Amino acid sequence: MKILLLNLPSDIHCARVLHRSNLNKPGYRWPPVDFVCLSGFLWEAGFNVDYKDFQLEGDIAVWDYLKGHSYDFIISTYSPFFEEQDLRLLQEIGRVHPHIRIVLLANHSDRLEPDHPKQVLKAHPFICAMIYDYAHHNVASFMEKGPSGDLFNVLLMKNGNLQGRIDPIPRKAAIPVPRHDIFISDSYFHYDSVGGRLTSTMSSFGCKQQCPFCWGPKLYPAVAVRTAENLILEMEYIVSCGIREVYFNDLTFAYDRKTVLEFCRSMIARRIRLRWFCSSRFDLMTAETIEAMAQAGCRCIEFGLESGNYPVRKLYGKDFPDSTVDKVLRLCK
Repeated sequence: MKILLLNLPSDIHCARVLHRSNLNKPGYRWPPVDFVCLSGFLWEAGFNVDYKDFQLEGDIAVWDYLKGHSYDFIISTYSPFFEEQDLRLLQEIGRVHPHIRIVLLANHSDRLEPDHPKQVLKAHPFICAMIYDYAHHNVASFMEKGPSGDLFNVLLMKNGNLQGRIDPIPRKAAIPVPRHDIFISDSYFHYDSVGGRLTSTMSSFGCKQQCPFCWGPKLYPAVAVRTAENLILEMEYIVSCGIREVYFNDLTFAYDRKTVLEFCRSMIARRIRLRWFCSSRFDLMTAETIEAMAQAGCRCIEFGLESGNYPVRKLYGKDFPDSTVDKVLRLCK
């Protein structure tokens, strides 16, 4: 079975992913981490997987590309900002290539608005299913056997009703090693890159904080952490693909200190040489954690300070004193 992971074209640069939708041209651009994580599941099931990011490859049209390729399924992103535009394009793809079954990868609206998946699937019958969670699902079973059996985090319409239950990710998670080799592009970069190809992944899913400006905890109110060994296997595969830099697209990196330290020690012990970047919080960092991350190849931690004024900062969910900020920045330096 052959599957295309499709990032649709757009007049405005917008990485159509669940965790980030960057409008205009950002100072960083990495492979859509939703697709990266999903690719491992499809590979493990024995599917032939291709990936096309038509926001990077503007010199070829979707139609021209599909003329020369044959797919059983297209799994497509779609943007909460350009929903109807994206769905019209997918409907036209389905009309021109009726043998291809089209699956949507859920976006922010699908998770933040409880009735949204049903509304989208009901109004667009050419969509055969929606993958509600790219990190925990049985989409491979759906693709092989159809809508029979017990589907979790794969949603579809049947007799006017929404089918498929929504399951949370297990707290200790392990996902199949993603197919990083199909996401290689010189157009992906991080603002702290020094050269070498970049990929993205996630070491955890979710956030326990309730910062009022952030929708992240509403998507994943609990934190699921990948095991250190599961991450190490992925890092070794990344190196074998000739990739030299990794962005960890966690909502908040280093929630589970024990797992992070185990991961870093394994990176050092196995001599896995990668430059990597992440986002975290000041109140999660310790001298031990920062030292371990630095020795394991971390070269940039993005922090959301929000304000240099503590009372203002506290209002934005960052309840840590200036002394913590000062200490952590000095340790990072």
